Amino acid sequence: MKKYLNIALAAVLSMGFAACSDDDPYLGIPSVNPQEPIMPADGVTATDAVAAGGSVDLNAAGENGSVKMLDVTEVKDMPASSKLAIVMNVSVTEDMANAQAIDLTVAPATDGNAVYYAYVSANEWTELFRTMVSRDPAPKNMWVNYVAYAVSENQRVLLGAVGAAQEVVVTPIAPDHVIESAYYLYFSGRGFADVQKLSQEGNVYDNPEFIAVINVEAGQVPCSFQLIPESTKAAGQTWAQNPSRVFYGPKGQENLVASTPEANAPEFAITSAGRYELRVDMYDLTYKLQVAAEYLYVPGGGNGWSFSTMLGTDNYINYQGFAYLDGQFKFTNAPGWDAPGNYGNAGDNTTLQNGSNDNFSVDGPADLYYLNVDLGKMSYTKTAITKIAIIGDVAGIGWDHGKSIAMTADDATKLTWSATVNLEEGKEWKFAMNGGWDINLGGVAGEDNILRFGGDNIKVTAADAGARTIHLDLSTVPYQWWME
Repeated sequence: MKKYLNIALAAVLSMGFAACSDDDPYLGIPSVNPQEPIMPADGVTATDAVAAGGSVDLNAAGENGSVKMLDVTEVKDMPASSKLAIVMNVSVTEDMANAQAIDLTVAPATDGNAVYYAYVSANEWTELFRTMVSRDPAPKNMWVNYVAYAVSENQRVLLGAVGAAQEVVVTPIAPDHVIESAYYLYFSGRGFADVQKLSQEGNVYDNPEFIAVINVEAGQVPCSFQLIPESTKAAGQTWAQNPSRVFYGPKGQENLVASTPEANAPEFAITSAGRYELRVDMYDLTYKLQVAAEYLYVPGGGNGWSFSTMLGTDNYINYQGFAYLDGQFKFTNAPGWDAPGNYGNAGDNTTLQNGSNDNFSVDGPADLYYLNVDLGKMSYTKTAITKIAIIGDVAGIGWDHGKSIAMTADDATKLTWSATVNLEEGKEWKFAMNGGWDINLGGVAGEDNILRFGGDNIKVTAADAGARTIHLDLSTVPYQWWME
């Protein structure tokens, strides 16, 4: 399809002094102050080298190659001593919102059908694809348009848009290795039937971190293993049986190395009993093996930047609990600033970044919050606690949140609470927060006075019946209750 640059002088001048509208053809071109000169022109004609709806496979060009996007068939009225320059704007939507610009290489044509060819760098477009769309190398639709300039030694004159935006199907340059859908720990001497699957969330290219918690008993030391992809597990062949199968192992303290047909990958080795956490990044081929943290600590303004506030876990990936927050805070996986996991703010106040010096912050006043940290997704949520109550079939409540008995905080930190309630033998009760079941604490079978999230109903014994004051302690993990 032919594209024309044909701008009337009045329209050009209005573009030069008016704010951009949603259908501005120059979307993606950064603003310049002072305003770039705009020259009326009607002499740039180009033909798409890739038709609308066509495919662009950047793999065919390679990292150092380029793809022809335009055949410029006519250039008229160019200022003296100027060269033609063309910018390609790239967006994921037809309205070219949040477009990014790539300077095309304009070269003299080598046949009689065009004056110039305009090429896009395959590597530059791939980098924009990974930033704007995904790191997944699967083809995706993108929108492009073009803007022409006349460029001299010390001036760049905007000629205008070359045609309208069009949609193309783009396949980015593939990464050096394929990331498979699942990975497993293959333990030495235990076979393929006894592998352990790593957990992962979302697209494996955009979130390539896979996590496993490894429980090593005393009789299993030393514990040796390799990392294998789904294809190796499905084949059920060791490297000795088929050297083309892929096995991963450690290379130094942080890098992964894959087996080759000539050599198997080394094994990870755990030499002491305990729980361990393995995190592997299958995009960067890195790993981190460390002792799994029993708790996350929450130093911050609410506790004088001490490590007295803890969050518990039952899977060593998700941690939850209560914290009195005032101003700023962080998370660590050990009680000290030299902890291997020192999680600060990645920039949006919800995403964790290990080693970040930026703190998380509370928007409102100091208060008690419920925190839920997901180390798999490296994110957290916080919920202000507005009510803690006793609910059950005691004291005529009938498990109705509207009739629950509100507890009173014992001090400003709101980590200990109490309430007086009439308990009847054989009845049941538990603690509920914010007038609902999303956050609640119940008992643990066989462990008197210990609480866990979503725990069992607490039964009233004959010894406990009567008017009793119930106390709730959220200052230590595990949380506890008692009565008097």
